[in-house]
Amino acid sequence: IWSCLRGVLRAVSPSFQFDWCRLVRSILELAWESLQNTAPSLHILRVVHTLLCDFVPDATLLVFLRTFLRDYLPWVPHSVHDETFALLDRLLVLLRWQFSTPLIHKVILALLDHYTVRCERQKESERALISMV
Repeated sequence: IWSCLRGVLRAVSPSFQFDWCRLVRSILELAWESLQNTAPSLHILRVVHTLLCDFVPDATLLVFLRTFLRDYLPWVPHSVHDETFALLDRLLVLLRWQFSTPLIHKVILALLDHYTVRCERQKESERALISMV
């Protein structure tokens, strides 16, 4: 649906300047609010990952994504979904130039937590982080 919406808006009026960052941020804020109380559902993981895969955030959204990642990390060890790691990888790619030492430390702790599911997707996330650092 997301790709379709973007394609239709581009096709209908290529000169139309739509503020994608504002739309994406609105959706991400809803997902972020849910992170304050509960682990992200599989549906939320998929929606957020889809939004971030075909998108280049502006500087303001990158600041918000750091907050999103910080609040997302505590849920990583308790998830059984591969999408958890796919979203984590995408956030790491988008934020690769925005990392601080404390944030990298939190990512490492989330990936190495003894409750974190040990699966191929988790190992890929570890390798991605190592290559990034």
